[in-house]
Amino acid sequence: MGFGFRKSFKIAPGVRINTGKRGASVSLGGKGLTTNISNRGTRVTASIPKTGLSYTATSSAKPKAKAASKRRSEVSHPAEVKPVKRSILGTIFMWIGIFTVGLLIVGALAG
Repeated sequence: MGFGFRKSFKIAPGVRINTGKRGASVSLGGKGLTTNISNRGTRVTASIPKTGLSYTATSSAKPKAKAASKRRSEVSHPAEVKPVKRSILGTIFMWIGIFTVGLLIVGALAG
């Protein structure tokens, strides 16, 4: 069993800095809609509070590596990197999250 570390710091309403053993990230938003940005990519989560229902859309920062079980003849050629495919619904939720976070930041700075 290994040890873990995780700590979250609230820096403004709707803005948190998360630190852990594997790195740091920033979370923007609150209940219902949250955007998390880290070196591993961006994650937007939309949920209906008190129901347990949620939808998460992720956008990877780095392309995933292909399986290592290739034949030797295929390994001699570099693997092609394909762009990450996102669903339209995921993209919509991501932009709604970014827009909401912008409104939260502007509201926090103005108020």
